[in-house]
Amino acid sequence: MKRYFLAIVCCLLVCPVAYSQFDTLCKAELLNYITTMGFKSPEYEKQTFYLDYSVSSFFSPESGLPDQHIDIKAYASAGLSIIESKPVSVYCDVNNSYAVMHDLKLISIGEGNVNFSDSSDAQKLFELQKDLIFNSSLESCITKEDKGRYYRYTRFCLAKPVSEEIKIKTFSIWFDTNLKMIYKVELNYIEGQPIKKQVIVYNSVNTDYKPHINGTAREKVFTRSGSLIPKYKGYTILNN
Repeated sequence: MKRYFLAIVCCLLVCPVAYSQFDTLCKAELLNYITTMGFKSPEYEKQTFYLDYSVSSFFSPESGLPDQHIDIKAYASAGLSIIESKPVSVYCDVNNSYAVMHDLKLISIGEGNVNFSDSSDAQKLFELQKDLIFNSSLESCITKEDKGRYYRYTRFCLAKPVSEEIKIKTFSIWFDTNLKMIYKVELNYIEGQPIKKQVIVYNSVNTDYKPHINGTAREKVFTRSGSLIPKYKGYTILNN
């Protein structure tokens, strides 16, 4: 789930070269919002980051797949991260990670990691994001209305080699200049792909969420005696 999250952000920042001052300012503002919204290591022990967002996927008729909508809530504190959605819940700390797949009634146990800002993968990805956004061009950067509110709307067109590699043709980002946060991202895939479009909507971002999450990842799945907590009773455990 964490890699999926990072992959989405990476896809937002790839495009061709531009030179206008307005494009530069628009991209700089956008990068600042992405940086602000990103999960970082909490600055003090009882700080919790919270992100409420949704992902809607629209598939081509030829794929035979139904359109999907997933609501996701993500939490991160100094020692614990939690991702909650209808299909899967993920609990992770420095010792263990637990991916709970609700439809399959399966719990996959793996290695732990809650280092959001200092891990090599995250740091390399952030550097890549900065490089791409400052060496890219915009098709559009305008004010646009959506559901009665006004946002800065940016539209990007990917260079052909990049588009063919990641299978995305264009993408658009809506961000709120008053709240200083990204509101919506739309990804349009190239023809011939099973998926046609994805829309990610950010409902809420809170860098000091209450109540603070604490405890261990194991405590979110098992009781002190070692049995599964009641809501996961009957689930199968898979050790990776």
